Formats: sequence, structure tokens, C-alpha cells
Amino acid sequence: MPCLKKLGKQVFPVDPANVSGAKNAATWTKVDKERSSLNEYLTISIPGPLASKKVIQLSDAATKTATASLVDRRLRANRPIIWGLFSGKFMPAKLAKSILSNVLTKTDKSLQAEWLRQKGIDGISTAEMSHTQLEEHIIRLREELDREREERNFFHLEKDKINTFWEITKSQLEDVRSELRTKEREMEEAEERHHLELKVYKQKVKHLLYEHQNRETELKSESATVAKILQAENAEVEEFLRKDQRNLKCQMSENICHNAEHVKELKKDYEKQIRQDFETKLNEQQKCHQERIKIMVDDLNLQRKNELHDIEERKNNHINRIMQDHDKAFSDMKNYYNDITVNNMALISSLKEQLAEQKKNQERLERQISELQAENRRLVEPLKKACEENEDLKRRMTNYEKDKALFKMEKERDELYERFVAAIQEVQQKTGLKNLLLEKRLQALTDVVEKKEVQLNEVLAASNLDPAAVTAVSHKLNAHNDLLATCEGKLRQFGIPPEELGFQPLKTSAPKQTLGQGPAGLVSVPP
Repeated sequence: MPCLKKLGKQVFPVDPANVSGAKNAATWTKVDKERSSLNEYLTISIPGPLASKKVIQLSDAATKTATASLVDRRLRANRPIIWGLFSGKFMPAKLAKSILSNVLTKTDKSLQAEWLRQKGIDGISTAEMSHTQLEEHIIRLREELDREREERNFFHLEKDKINTFWEITKSQLEDVRSELRTKEREMEEAEERHHLELKVYKQKVKHLLYEHQNRETELKSESATVAKILQAENAEVEEFLRKDQRNLKCQMSENICHNAEHVKELKKDYEKQIRQDFETKLNEQQKCHQERIKIMVDDLNLQRKNELHDIEERKNNHINRIMQDHDKAFSDMKNYYNDITVNNMALISSLKEQLAEQKKNQERLERQISELQAENRRLVEPLKKACEENEDLKRRMTNYEKDKALFKMEKERDELYERFVAAIQEVQQKTGLKNLLLEKRLQALTDVVEKKEVQLNEVLAASNLDPAAVTAVSHKLNAHNDLLATCEGKLRQFGIPPEELGFQPLKTSAPKQTLGQGPAGLVSVPP
């Protein structure tokens, strides 16, 4: 007999020799191997009386098509699903359905569902269904189509939400970069102000040196007449210059320390602000994903309960329909038996035979009911496992997207921090180099002052001043040098290097005189 091919909404006979895909020899070689393993399940002897029942014939070509749907894993709506004769044997529709259910693995449940839909609806072929039943089936298919469309719209909305979140994060990153550029501009302005202050201090030093030079010229011209007044004024000017120089050094050190502390505070505040922003964003993302996971779990649980409820209702309706048919047949038999008893007592034996046949039918129906119940229990566990696998995959996908976004944010934060540290180090190197140059210039100025003092001493020696006055001045200068040496020794004794004073003590050179010396070679009152 010809096979039946279901394609779309049409059911029509088809020739097994023209089955789609039969021209590919390599594919059918693989299909033949699968068919040989499948036929091992089909070595079932069918009793003779079952041959008169409603059966499904499967041809060899149809066997190839059914097996190819298991091997290919790419079943589409236009793939013919053909049932026919397996190895030339006949079998009932429910027996063929049970055999194919055992052959299918757990990963082939979707193909099994497709095979059952192609087979028919509730065990009835589409060719034997009424117009009303077909309309109901079409309505169910339309409801499934609407549900699939709703799911597609839902996932489209989720994609739009993720894109919106990406744009917001991108704009926030631009804001952080603009803030970083603002901080860099502020640092550049502070550096420029520092340069201006250094220039002002240099001008002051030049002005003081110029005044000192003028004062020295005046003292040279009036050295013969006002030696004592010139010496006093020179001492005052030198003291003023030393104090001013010490003040400038102290102020410069304070400015350097203040700038370094200010940079550290800005760095700490910026790091704290960035850390707080990222922690806030991370907490918000965690809350949002937890809520979405909870909603998805609730929806899946509700969907599973609805599907289980629908399956139970279909099975209960089928059982009730079978019981009603049985009650109707039993009542018809009872009425017929009463009529026969009234009309003819000779038909009692034939009625007993009919009663025995009805009992056999009842037992057969009970066995079928138990088989359906066992099949229902067997389908509950795979459904539960499939739901659990679906939840696990969705949870993994959510965690993967979240970890990926977090890793990208951490990488961008590290890059920003490295660039900020590099900029700070570059500014510190430039400032240190400039401070070193300033220190060298101050050392050169100090050498010039010492040379001027030597020249002043030579002038005093050449002017033939009072030896007693020269001796007193030399004694004071030596006492000053001894006092500086004593202070430096005390500082080293207490573990304080002289460089930490913030200024360099000025040592004077005096002509050597024969003076009295105290302990440790220090200057004391002459004997």
C-alpha cells in the first residue's frame, strides 16, 4: 500500500522511491547502518488476529526517512515524515509509537514530539479527523504560534535593554575621562603658578644682590673715613641677606611639601570616588540580575505546572471516554440480552460468548490504560530534567554576561589608574629636576658671597685699620665658626643630619691671629 506524506496541512500518498533526500548515496549509507541497528528492536511477532485491526504500514524507503530524521538532527517543516512497514511486518499504531519512543534517546525528545505530531492527533490520523477536530487543532497551533511570537518580542526587549545599558555605561566612561582631563589641567595650572613664584623669588635675589653690590662700592669709597660705620652696616646687610636666604629656602621646601601632599590628597580622593562608583554600579547590577532570575524561575515553574495540568487533563479525558464507551457497550449488551431472553431462550449461550468477549475487551482496555499511565509517569521525569537544564543554561548565560561586563570595566579602570600614576610621576620628575637646578644656583650665589667676604677682608687688611679692632673682629668670626662646628657635632650626635635644617650655615674666613684657645681648640677669652 502507498505511504502517507504529511507536508504543511496536506496529507497525500507518496511513492517510497521518490522520498526527499534518497539521491544522496553517502547519506543513505549512514542511514542503512542506523536502520540495521533499529531493526533489532523490531523483531516482534504479531499475532494473527491483530492483522485485522487498524495498523500502520512502513516501507523500506520510509524507514530510511524516519531513521534519517534521527541521524540528521536538522528536521524542518518541509522534511517528509513517513511511517510504513518495518522489515515487512505489521504492527498496531500504539505498538509502533511505543517502539519508536524507546529507540529515541533523551536528546531526541524534540524529534519524538515532531514524529508524534506527524503521526496524528490523539492517535487519530489527520485523514480520518473531522472538520471540527481539524479546526480545533489549527486553533491550538495558532495559540502556540502566538506564544512563540510573544517570547520573540520578550527577547527582543531584553536585547534593547542590554544595548541601552551599554550606552549608559559608555556615557559614564566619557564623563570619567572628562573629569580626568579636568584634573590634569588643574595640575598644569598649579605647575605654572609654581614657575611664576620661582621667577619672582629669582628677581628678589637679583635685587638683593644688586643692592649688596652698591653698598659694597659705597663702603670701598668711604672706607678711609667711616670704617666702623661701614663694618656695622655691612654686618646688618649680611645678616639680612642670610635671613632672607634661609626664609626663601624654608618657603621653597614648604611649597614643595605642600604640593606633594596636595597631589596625594587629590589621588586618594579620586581613587575613593572611582571605587565608590564601581561598587554602587556592581550592587545595582547584582540586584537587577537577581530580580530577573527570580522572575524567570517563577515563569518557568508556572509554565511547567500548566503543561503538567494539560497532560493530566488530556489523559483523564481519554480515560473517561474509554470508560463511557465501555459502559455504553455494556448497557447495549444488557438490553440486547434482556430482549433475547424475552424473545428466545435459545440465544443464552451466544450471549454468554458475547459477554466473555466483552470481558476480554475490558481487560485489553484496562491494560491500555495502565500502559498510558506508565507512559505518563515516564514522561514526567524527562520533562523535569529538561526544565532543570534550561534553568542551569540561563543562569550560566546571565553569569557569563555579567562577568564579562565586570572584567571589561576593571580593565578600563586599571588603564585609567596606570595613566594617572604615569602622569603624576612625570610631573614629580620635572619638579625635582627644576628644584635641583635652583639648589645649584643658590650654591653658586653662596660661593659668590664668600668671595666677596674674602675681598672685604683683604680691603680691611690693606686699609691699615686699628690692630685691636681687627683682632676683635677676627675673634668674633672664629667664635662664630666654632659655634657652627659645635652645633653640627651635636646634631650628628643626636642622629640628625645638618642637611635637614632647611638652610646651609654660612662660615666666614678671618685672618689668622694669635689668640687664646679653650678646650677642644675652641675660641675663648685670651689670657
